[in-house]
Amino acid sequence: MSLLARASLRHLARHPLQLALELAGVALGVSVAVGIELASHSAREAFAWAAETATGRATHRLEAGAGGIDEALYARLRLEGPDVAMAPRVEDWLFVDGTSPRTLRLAGVDPMSEAGLRPWLAARAKGGDPLALLSEPGGVLLAAETARELGLEPGAVLEGSAGGRRVELSLLGLLEPADELTARGVADLAVVDIAAAQEILGRTGRIDAVDLRLDEDPARRAAELAQLERLLGGAARVVPASHRARSLQGMTRAFDMDLRALSLLALLVGVFLVYGATSFSVVQRRELFGALRTLGVTRGQILRQVVAEALALGAVGGAAGALLGWALASSLVERVAATINDLYFAVRVSELEASPAILARGLALGIGAMLAGSLVPAIEGASVAPRTAQQRSQLEARTRRALPALAISGAALCAISPLLVQLPGEHLAPALAALFALLVGFALLAPAATALASRAAAPPLGAVLGSLGRLAARGLEGSLSRSGVAVAALSVAIAAAAGMEILVRSFRGTLERWLEASIQADVYVSAPSEVASRNTGVLAPALVERVLAAPGLAGHTGYRGFETALPDGTLVFAAAISREGGARRTLELAQGDERAAQAAFERGGALVSESLASRLDLRPGAVLTLTTDRGPQGFPVAGVYYDYASDQGFALLERDTYERFWDDRAVSSLGMFTERGGDASALLREVRSRIGAGEVALVHSGAALREATLDVFERTFAITRVLRLLAGGVAFAGTLSALLALALERRREIAVLRAQGLTPLQVRVLVLAQTALMGLVAGIVAIPAAVAVALVLVRVVNRRAFGWTLDFQVDSGLLASAVGLAVASALLAGLSPAWRMARVSPAVALRVE
Repeated sequence: MSLLARASLRHLARHPLQLALELAGVALGVSVAVGIELASHSAREAFAWAAETATGRATHRLEAGAGGIDEALYARLRLEGPDVAMAPRVEDWLFVDGTSPRTLRLAGVDPMSEAGLRPWLAARAKGGDPLALLSEPGGVLLAAETARELGLEPGAVLEGSAGGRRVELSLLGLLEPADELTARGVADLAVVDIAAAQEILGRTGRIDAVDLRLDEDPARRAAELAQLERLLGGAARVVPASHRARSLQGMTRAFDMDLRALSLLALLVGVFLVYGATSFSVVQRRELFGALRTLGVTRGQILRQVVAEALALGAVGGAAGALLGWALASSLVERVAATINDLYFAVRVSELEASPAILARGLALGIGAMLAGSLVPAIEGASVAPRTAQQRSQLEARTRRALPALAISGAALCAISPLLVQLPGEHLAPALAALFALLVGFALLAPAATALASRAAAPPLGAVLGSLGRLAARGLEGSLSRSGVAVAALSVAIAAAAGMEILVRSFRGTLERWLEASIQADVYVSAPSEVASRNTGVLAPALVERVLAAPGLAGHTGYRGFETALPDGTLVFAAAISREGGARRTLELAQGDERAAQAAFERGGALVSESLASRLDLRPGAVLTLTTDRGPQGFPVAGVYYDYASDQGFALLERDTYERFWDDRAVSSLGMFTERGGDASALLREVRSRIGAGEVALVHSGAALREATLDVFERTFAITRVLRLLAGGVAFAGTLSALLALALERRREIAVLRAQGLTPLQVRVLVLAQTALMGLVAGIVAIPAAVAVALVLVRVVNRRAFGWTLDFQVDSGLLASAVGLAVASALLAGLSPAWRMARVSPAVALRVE
């Protein structure tokens, strides 16, 4: 091993705290990126396994509209269709009662048809036989793990609700597939006979889908598809079996990208931490490097050694970050799954899914971050000349000469950002590049801001603290190579956190305004739904009739949520709405004239939400083609309305229009209005009293529904709060490392002051005053940076990712708290350096070796 390598290893071994700080910057940043990606990956994989297990060996699937497929059509396919495996299904959700409520996937199947498609279901189940579903009315088969979690044994009664009705099912047996992957796929699955499912859900004579296994030979498969299409006659469509699962998973693409962008912000802050820690290491070894240079070590050798250290530490930090990311994902996965449940589709994640690719990317990010943060300190260490090894002044002189170039570069990057977001297209890459340019630009402006603040703060600090105040201010400018980096790291972290908080508050303010305008009914009655952002459940017709006969009712709105598809098979969420009596209009248009839009809507047009219009590039006058029970139909776009319920968007149809093209008369929810001046609470009590013992419906006041929607919002943004905390932790560690480097470099200066009579207490006051000033400068720099970051997040990233227009809301109190947080973080990070510098022995520090 070379002399230089041995010296570096001994140095690292003698400074474990510094080594830990250096690794922490990378590990924390990588852990956020890996944790977020692992949590999202686990949720997607859990859904994929459930979908694949439910699909079994099916290659295709027959689907129709919200009303399902007529059993007579299925019988005709059996008699006249191709000789292929077919299995009808009725699907919905079973909401289980108990101390820990649970949502299960309810699958109504024909056990006689399952052998060719789902062998795990056709095989004999533990404690019972799937064929027993035919002879045991009200019987159910559960996944063994699910039954254990619910505390049920074969023979027990499972109580819950489905299709708006109370149900009691007898557990006939347990599903225990032979392989682990299938066992995970059937978790939360409740299997009943198809006739029982039809009765429970009120779908007598209708089935939801038919799974098919077509021939593997392309020519024979094409012939089978052609024969099916002729028999269907547009009453149903044939789609690949995995199409729906892929379509649902594709919905989370923008959500995943948003989380990934936020996690990379934490990694960017980590790069500044690495810079500070590596600079500290170089400062400690400046004299060593100077001595080695006198022994013949070249600048290139020193540069390669520092870079090699960075690569090795990056690998260690990346690996540690990947492990921390795994632990972080364990706590984040439930939050991610809850957000997916609220916004996209129902999924339950029982365990994390290992992904070597994600862990490898984390390792690569760690190495890259360490290398990026170490490059400048490495060049600094290599530039040490033997005769100037102890001359700190040369480095500071170079830093001051570089200030104009740094400031111009920072201003240029900030100026480039608005140009990047103007690039055409809906891709997020330019917006994310604009965010990066803004943060780096303000970071490059931080040293110049620090120098200006140092000069401006000297008189007021001198007036308050005397000579100590002036020393603190001037010392900040005298050590710009360190203090500038600390201010940059802290300002970037505060700006990122405050920018995200502005986004959250803007969203919440917009949502509250929208809820006040859109939720105007006094009482809402709705069917339970597995996804909070949309309701495709069904209220019992008898229940609808009873509640609409309640006294004091002046008018009502009806809502029927359903899924349909574009001609290419992409899922679209839609709703049929009706207004009766004194019901009031609750939509606010983003595009289109209100009167003209209402007239076009009543003539058979569609109102589309802003996010759907953005996703499909729709404007008033365009045509939205949807798959109906009568085949593909074009609906003129009457207008575009504001909606924040789902980033996937909605298409609204008038109820009469819907019933012309879909064989469905169900109602998902009702909005009920009292007469002017009527008693809303009395209507609420009356409606609740009209729900029968065997019926299930959710009854809320308008205010309660608005509060429940805000609760969904809070759950959705819970992840961003975790990211803000982690970014703050990284920034604190970066500030601490920079201050430790500064303390080491100022040992002789402090020793001189101590020799001239400065007490340890005065040293602590001096250091803390300086760190407080650094925090103040960082907070001031962070304010415009936070506003700029928030503008990009609100106006560009949010718009392109989700299609929403948000009111930009900046709270002066939030900006003031951001400055306070910067000062508090700097003071906290300065406690250890202040204590160390106060304990410096003048005799030791001034000794020339």
